[in-house]
Amino acid sequence: MMRREELKMSTTSTKSIHLTKEEIELVRTLAEQEYLSESVLLKKLFREGLRNHLKEIAITAYTKEMVSIGEAAQMAKMPYLAFFEELRRRRIVVLDESINLKAELSDLAEKFANERLAQVSENM
Repeated sequence: MMRREELKMSTTSTKSIHLTKEEIELVRTLAEQEYLSESVLLKKLFREGLRNHLKEIAITAYTKEMVSIGEAAQMAKMPYLAFFEELRRRRIVVLDESINLKAELSDLAEKFANERLAQVSENM
């Protein structure tokens, strides 16, 4: 069994940053408002910022057509559907080349017994 010191050393690392007086005061205020210690609040804010940064990098890569939507979701460390919803929320058009629209429409027409939809899929 690992000792507490060994476990802590193997899973975490301390990094330091310099904060302005205003930033320090803001951290104190927010920590009090959220009933958190300053260190817990800073870790929470760091993680949120890191997640947002990864998401922005992934969205940029996707919109520049450097990666597929699946690859972008992996870059953002998000589930595919959550990433898809984020793109939709931002009104970014999602065209996934893996989707065969004609086949999808045909399947839907069959599932819902919709003759009009079946005609549309046949005319594609």
